[in-house]
Parts: sequence; C-alpha cells; structure tokens
Amino acid sequence: MSDAVRAPRAPRTWYFFGSLCFGLLAYLALILGELLALVGVVIARHIPPTANYEHLFKPGYIDAAVWLGGLPCGLAVIWLAVRLARRQFSEYLALSWPTRQQLVLGLLIMFGVLPVLGYIGLAIGKTMDAGLIAEYRSARADGPLLLFLFLVTGCIGAPNFEEFA
Repeated sequence: MSDAVRAPRAPRTWYFFGSLCFGLLAYLALILGELLALVGVVIARHIPPTANYEHLFKPGYIDAAVWLGGLPCGLAVIWLAVRLARRQFSEYLALSWPTRQQLVLGLLIMFGVLPVLGYIGLAIGKTMDAGLIAEYRSARADGPLLLFLFLVTGCIGAPNFEEFA
C-alpha cells in the first residue's frame, strides 16, 4: 500500500432542508436544556414534588436558569452542523465584528430612537408588556438582575441564539 495523502474533503452547504432540520434540532436541544435546568433548580433548592411552585420560584431565577441551561445545548447543535459542513463557525454563519460606524449607529438607535418610540407609544395609549415588567421587578428585587438582562430581555442570549439558528 502506498502512503498517499488524502485530499481534504470539500466544504458543504446545508441549503434549505438541511438548515431546517438542524434549526429544528437546535430548538429541540434548547428546550431539552431548559427542562433539565429547571429540574436542576428544583433539585438544588430541595423543592418537594407536592410544593406550590407558584410561590417558590421567582421569574428572574427561572428565566436565567432555563436560558443558561438551554443556550449551550442549542448552540452545540448549531456548532455540530457547521463542523459537519467542514467550515469555520464564523465563516459559515458570516459572523464579523461590526465597524465603528455600525456600532455607533446601533448604540444611537438603542439609546436614542427606541426610548423616543416607547414614549410616543405611551402617549398614544399603547401599554407595555406587564409580564416582562413583573419579571424585571422580581429579578431586580430577588434575583440575578444582570443575568436576567443579558439572557432574557434580549441583550445577549435570546437574539444571538435566534440569529445563529
């Protein structure tokens, strides 16, 4: 036998149905990770099966725990899809750092335009989501506020996973 060197296999692209299947698997992994994290919270806090769960959990803790459990699981499936395509993660998902102008524009929109739009909405009678406000207040009073803000309200966890998927 000769010691022939194998040529590297060509990279592939998943196209519509492959991406759809891996996207569904990623969301299933996210849900499974969230469920496992929720069970972990129940076990860690020594909550009996017959307890009234409504009073034992704070929304900030639950949301932070389930996102911490779910995000790595969902991202692992996306990472696997990219590796099976024989590509680099950043190249396959077209990830690149924003330019200085893009960053400044994004910050201006976030801190300038969005609050103005919120006040205009309040002025015309649109109300804010009461559930999210209650979760924020609970996390601020009893829970991990910074973790809640990063993972739940759309700062880091939720939008990044949605964009990757």
